Amino acid sequence: MNLGCLIADTSTRTYYELARLNVLNQWWHWLVLAAVLIGLMAIVYLTYQRDTSGFPRALRWLLTGLRIAAFVGLFVFFLQLEKRIEHKVVKNSRAVILVDTSQSMGLDDVTGADGQSTTRIQQVVETLADQQLVDNLRQQHDVVVYRFDQGDRPAQIASLPRQGNATEQATEQAAINSTAAATAKKLAQVGLAFVGLALVAILLHLFFKAAFTSAEGESWALLVAVFAGIIGAVTLAVGNLRYPEYGLQVAFGEPRLVDTATVANNGSGPSSPAMVEPTVIDWSEQLKPSGVETRLGDAISYLVEHERGGPLAGIVVVTDGNQNAGIDTRESVASAQAASIQLFPIGAGSPDRPASIRVVDVEAPARVYPADMFTIKTFLQSFGWKGRNVKVQLFSRKPARSNEPAPAETLVDEILAELGNDGEPVPVKFELTPTELGKYEYVVRATAPGNSTIKQRDLEKVASVQVVDRKNKVLLLAGGPTREYRFVRVLCYRDKETIVDVHLQGALPGMAQEADQILEEFPSSPEELFEYDCIVAFDPDWQQLSEEQIELIDRWLSEKAGGMICVAGPVYTPEWTTLTRGRRGIQLVKGFYPVSFFRRSTGQLTRGKNATTQAWPVEFTDAGRQARQLWLDDDGNLSQQRWSDFSGVYSYFPVRAAKPGATVYGSFSNPQTSIDNQLPVYMAGHFYGAGRVFYLGSGEMWRLRAVDPEMFGSFYTKLIRYVSEGRLLRDSSRGLLLVSKDRSILGETIIVRASLTDEQFQPLVQQEVAATLISPNGNRQPFKLQHVSSTGQLDDTSKDGSYSSQFTALQEGDYRIELPIPNSEQLDVLTRTVRVRVPDREVETPQRNDALLNELATATGGVYFPDLNQAASAAAAGLVAALVPQDQETYIPGTPDRAFQQRLMTWLMGLICGALCVEWTIRRLNKLA
Repeated sequence: MNLGCLIADTSTRTYYELARLNVLNQWWHWLVLAAVLIGLMAIVYLTYQRDTSGFPRALRWLLTGLRIAAFVGLFVFFLQLEKRIEHKVVKNSRAVILVDTSQSMGLDDVTGADGQSTTRIQQVVETLADQQLVDNLRQQHDVVVYRFDQGDRPAQIASLPRQGNATEQATEQAAINSTAAATAKKLAQVGLAFVGLALVAILLHLFFKAAFTSAEGESWALLVAVFAGIIGAVTLAVGNLRYPEYGLQVAFGEPRLVDTATVANNGSGPSSPAMVEPTVIDWSEQLKPSGVETRLGDAISYLVEHERGGPLAGIVVVTDGNQNAGIDTRESVASAQAASIQLFPIGAGSPDRPASIRVVDVEAPARVYPADMFTIKTFLQSFGWKGRNVKVQLFSRKPARSNEPAPAETLVDEILAELGNDGEPVPVKFELTPTELGKYEYVVRATAPGNSTIKQRDLEKVASVQVVDRKNKVLLLAGGPTREYRFVRVLCYRDKETIVDVHLQGALPGMAQEADQILEEFPSSPEELFEYDCIVAFDPDWQQLSEEQIELIDRWLSEKAGGMICVAGPVYTPEWTTLTRGRRGIQLVKGFYPVSFFRRSTGQLTRGKNATTQAWPVEFTDAGRQARQLWLDDDGNLSQQRWSDFSGVYSYFPVRAAKPGATVYGSFSNPQTSIDNQLPVYMAGHFYGAGRVFYLGSGEMWRLRAVDPEMFGSFYTKLIRYVSEGRLLRDSSRGLLLVSKDRSILGETIIVRASLTDEQFQPLVQQEVAATLISPNGNRQPFKLQHVSSTGQLDDTSKDGSYSSQFTALQEGDYRIELPIPNSEQLDVLTRTVRVRVPDREVETPQRNDALLNELATATGGVYFPDLNQAASAAAAGLVAALVPQDQETYIPGTPDRAFQQRLMTWLMGLICGALCVEWTIRRLNKLA
């Protein structure tokens, strides 16, 4: 945490105390002290009355006064006058801003400053980037900004120190310096005046003694000179002791102002930390609406506990109030009330839910075959239109090239659909039979009821379908005839869209197997291997392959966008994964996998835990639940239900971790197998150059057949098509463009990969390639893909033609990436589309929850602002006026000032010795003993 935001002002207060009085803490101490003082004064008085009984009265008073002055000096020395500097430490008032970054904040229902609709979070970003509201708050508070969404605690993203301190402190210090200089000047002038008076009186006594001596011989001029000198010396001593930074010259001109706080500090007390201004904050990057849940109660409770007892002016909560997970906000309100912390909610979004219709999604196969009927399925979701009929039309068109007008559309079909209950998705299906090869875009467009304000982009969605005349060619590589291998072989052989060849290592020549071709040897030439789209490797013995064959696989993956499914097993996988030295080919194979393996010793320690007598379900991550290639049904919720019906698997192969950049989809759920509270990786995937590799921790997906035989077929069919996508959907002979997922939820990061060749069909060698990212609202922005090596690492010297970048989906709708192939005479453009949606939980109640937000403010004594414009207003009703500063002042006692002690002792010594010397001189001149 930035300490500059915690202690913004450290000033000092000087005070004097008599240290001896702390010792005299009994009543009889004071009685003895009074008795001694009275006795001494009586002795002095009686002694001098007796010694000077025959002398003039002025002389008696003079000698008595000098001796008393000496005793007064001794008495001050006895009391131990000390100067102490008390440090006042001021902790600045803090204003905490808590910003909701859940995906509902990405909804587009706010009117921006330009009159155009914008997202809720974009309005927050514009307000913070404008600086006016933040700068106004920083005049009185330190400002700390947090973000919150699905986590149980918010994340701090900015700490901005108070701006008003420097000016206020400088003004206050200037006033203190001016007062100190004026007082020092006055004391010096008064002291010098008395000293001057003493000198004048002495001169009068010496040169005009007769005029200033009475008939009785009393010299009043000498009496005045001595006492004026004592008063002047005492006054100068006070000035020097209080303001040692100013000399006697201050009495004769305008004083030069000195920083008294710096002099007072003298390096011995606490000082204000440097107030370092933070670097420029990229608010749009920090406030991406990525959370799939809104845990408002958790975020408030955490901040209440974190800030309890501190100088907190209040917690400003910028949210739409769409609380849908975590603890109840009533608990957080109770905590805030107990800590006397005020909440200041600021509403985001619209309070009303207008009648609406949306084409939620369009599902279509990525590729189809001529004359084969296929289905395009879309879903309509409406609010406030139950029972109304809506016309839904399907159009087809050729994909448009970059910077060219949209091609003409052809009406394919038209259906009248009846809308259902609010939020209920209504399916609409179109049956089509393709006749011509090529790539087509199918546009589903609904017609809104009359006088509707529904946006056109909510009423249509586009799906791309490629009509191809080639089948998916799959090579099954197996170390042995496992159940998984046999079931997948039969599945692929019976699929009319797939050609399956098999290479069973160790199989006897002539062994009968259901396959299009049985390979006795693994392909050893590019012509043989590069014709395959996918390799499914079931616990293969990679050591049987030559280095040349493994290098061919490396080229096939990285350059030709091949797809591989690697299934670990108990026979050969433990052997080659624990090899630390040896063939280069094995190191290449390890690079294919999206996981890193244990060394021999560590692997042996963990291998005993990888098999159980109980089935454990696969525990999917968020990425796994959203990965459509792992869905067992076309509907995500039904898919999760089907996976929950699956009892699970009995074993897994232990791996150290997923590689950087890899995606973990599922884990083995037995808690006894966890290491450092991390469950073992069971499903993972990554890009390898232009290719995709998927890893399975054991070959037990055949157990899905116990629930439903179709589930096993759906699992492997979708997975094979997913990893083969780069080969099957190649846009150009010179390259292909891939995305990590073509269906995404708001806030997710999408990885984009391209594999490109030059005019001679050799891997393209450039530092970067330029593409264009088109947002759902039509905005186009440059999108650079950087050169990467075949293993996914940045490498300037690599020549595999692979390029990569990523972007975050911040808007609902379709993102489109367009990549013109460099130096292409035909202006070939690679395109890919990513569909982004908001999770159902975040759009079930998208309207602003005014009731909840108003309750937060009322219950804690804060103020609710329905929108950001009202909160940012500079008027008395704005946020700046509502947040009352809560500066905390703490006083730290100081230690005695040693320099003051030395100066005090010098002045006391001068006073005592001077008084005694003058007294002795006068006594000698008057011939007294």
